[in-house]
Amino acid sequence: VVQVTIDNGCMYVVSSKQDALFAKPDDPKHMTPDQHMPWPYVRPLPCSAGDVLMWHGNLIHWGSACNDDVEPRKSIGTSFMVPSESSKNGGTAETLSKKDLEAGLSLHARLDLIVKSLLRYEHWHP
Repeated sequence: VVQVTIDNGCMYVVSSKQDALFAKPDDPKHMTPDQHMPWPYVRPLPCSAGDVLMWHGNLIHWGSACNDDVEPRKSIGTSFMVPSESSKNGGTAETLSKKDLEAGLSLHARLDLIVKSLLRYEHWHP
């Protein structure tokens, strides 16, 4: 969409290899990375317009602030989850078939999906 630099809000990450809690999502400290951040291992992810960045949900990541004199980063975010993982993490194992999608979703069904998606992040943004 636009080139992303450290000046216009690029993403920052901590490599999973440097995150002692990466494979421990149930650890209480996992939900407070700001208090246990491995600061020496924080890395910016500048990228070109049109690049796609992907990572595991446990990866510590965030978007940075944007300077006033540059065009801000624009992004489209999505997440995918295997139904069996969703069930283990308190979600539902509901899936949409190709047939369901081709038939089209009602406004109610679309809003239901949006609400469920937003609730997946409520532990980060209460």
